[in-house]
Amino acid sequence: MHERAASVLDIGCGDGAIAKACASAGMRVVAIDGRLPSAHAVQRTPSGGVVEFLRMDLARTFPEELGTYDWTMSFAAAEHVPFQFEHILVTNLQRTAASGLLLVWDNRLAEGTGHVNCRDEPEVLRIFGALGFDVDEDATVTLRASASLRWYRLVLVLRRRAVERPQMVVGMPLNGEPLHCKKAIAASETCVVEHWQRLHRSSDTVLTTTGVSCYGTGFDHWACCATERDYSMTIAPQYLLV
Repeated sequence: MHERAASVLDIGCGDGAIAKACASAGMRVVAIDGRLPSAHAVQRTPSGGVVEFLRMDLARTFPEELGTYDWTMSFAAAEHVPFQFEHILVTNLQRTAASGLLLVWDNRLAEGTGHVNCRDEPEVLRIFGALGFDVDEDATVTLRASASLRWYRLVLVLRRRAVERPQMVVGMPLNGEPLHCKKAIAASETCVVEHWQRLHRSSDTVLTTTGVSCYGTGFDHWACCATERDYSMTIAPQYLLV
């Protein structure tokens, strides 16, 4: 079972291994993180795929010109974004995904460096359900069965409801209207409700000038122990095949 995707946005890309794997499978890929070495870079994979890297703070609203993509993916990045900025990340995810999301948000019992805002699956489903997404249970089960790393076994395939699909192509709104998401307030309110209804497990974190990244806020070391090979074998390219 595969999803045919021509364009993919990777939010919290880290070193870009997942993005490169998707590009090698023939997709157009834009990868974003707050701690990339340069503001903009383009890399080619050995197979000829191309990844465009953009340095952006995950705790700030993405620029309108970023547009939308067939699928947006974010693996184990959300738990590194402090709660007070969570609604911004959620809104960025919501407005960039034309068809759906591949999302890993680590749960509250998980231990990890830089984990400041973990959420259990029911919370994640309620948040994105309020923003127009439904879980694809069959695809989620299939991807989890093929995952080798613990956090990939938390992956969710979230499909945007047809009536919610934005009228845009990559980088350009079809109707010329700004991409400001009217549901940003709803996202914030939903996150607050879920936050206070569940035990909040977080550590004190201070934002740094490098911004929020896949590796955590204010941390200079990796938030996980996976190798680049582990990431190159990720489940994302299996699902988003062109």
